[in-house]
Parts: sequence; C-alpha cells; structure tokens
Amino acid sequence: MADMTSILDSRTLAKRFFPPPDSMDPLTPIYRVGMIPLAACAMMSLLSVGALLGFITQRMISWRKHYRQYVGYNQYVILIFNLLIADLQQSIAFSISFHWLRINKIVAPTGACFVQAWFLQIGDVASGFFVLAIGIHTWLGVVKGYKLPYGWFVVAILSLWLFALFLTALGPAMHQERYFARAAAWVGHHFFSFFSLIYKRSRIRELT
Repeated sequence: MADMTSILDSRTLAKRFFPPPDSMDPLTPIYRVGMIPLAACAMMSLLSVGALLGFITQRMISWRKHYRQYVGYNQYVILIFNLLIADLQQSIAFSISFHWLRINKIVAPTGACFVQAWFLQIGDVASGFFVLAIGIHTWLGVVKGYKLPYGWFVVAILSLWLFALFLTALGPAMHQERYFARAAAWVGHHFFSFFSLIYKRSRIRELT
C-alpha cells in the first residue's frame, strides 16, 4: 500500500512539471560542471555591479560634498546607471543557478524558474535598450551637437523601462506560469529557465 502511494505521489509530482527537454531531472554531469563557473561569475558580477550602483547612488545623494552641480543632471551618468540596473537583473537571474545546483535538477514551472526567467528576460531587453540609447545619445551629442532637454530625457528613460516591462510581461500574461521553461542548448550554453518550447513562436528572438 505504501509503495502504491509513493508511486502515485511521484506520478502526481511528474505531472506538475514539463517533460524533457523543458525540464531536467537530474542534471547531467556536463550541465552540472558547466553551471558551476557560470554561477560563480554571476555572483561576482552581482557583487561588483551592486557595489558600483551603491557608490553612484551614494554620490547622487551626497553630491554637494563632491560636485558643484547635481550629478543626476549628467545624462551619461544616468544612462550608465540604468544600464547597470539592467545588468544587475541579469546577474540575479544567473545567480539562481546555485538553486538548480543545490537540488540537482532544473524543473518548470516553478517559482525559481519564473523568477530566473523574468529577471533574465527584462535584463536582456533593458540592457539592449540602454546600450542603444547610449549610442544614439552619443551620436546626437558628438555628430549633431544636440542635447536632449532634461525633461524629455527623463520621459525617454521611463519609456524604455515601461517598454521593457511590457515585452517581458506579455508572454506570462498570455500563458501564465507555463510560459517559461528550461532552455535546451540556448545561445551561449545558458542552462536556464527561459521560454518554454511550447511558446517558441511568441519569442522575440524568433522574429529577428
């Protein structure tokens, strides 16, 4: 009777998660070995980017002690600050790999999968937007000699974040928690919960 109950429980748990390749239980030796340095680098990135953001934020708060003018009016500083915020979210996503290493599997849909995929998606999209914004801003300033009014500059920053948030939330809003899954052999060998193979056609990457 106990054996029958355990079998039924295991089947119930199996139905909760996506089958391979959208889940992996247990991790293969190659995946496990590859994820260790990747997770370690993500943690170093998380600490370094977090420290740099803390330093810039501290200088923005105590700018009177160091500068004659509020450092937040420097548009390049604000663009780099927002790029670092996007990078921080990517670092958070990759650092969740320690969780998969601890439990020796990558299963979806789960809370850890959703959080990792969310931070990875919005970090990728936002970092791309702000790298493009820095390039356009530099071109306007150097080639055209034009500087965007500060009010419109703030509107542009907020619009980029809202658009990144919209693109990130669009898939989960349409398909709920089953939108994200483990990515099998994704670009750069990232072994993370990303887009479920069921919803490949919803991926922006497939449209480019």
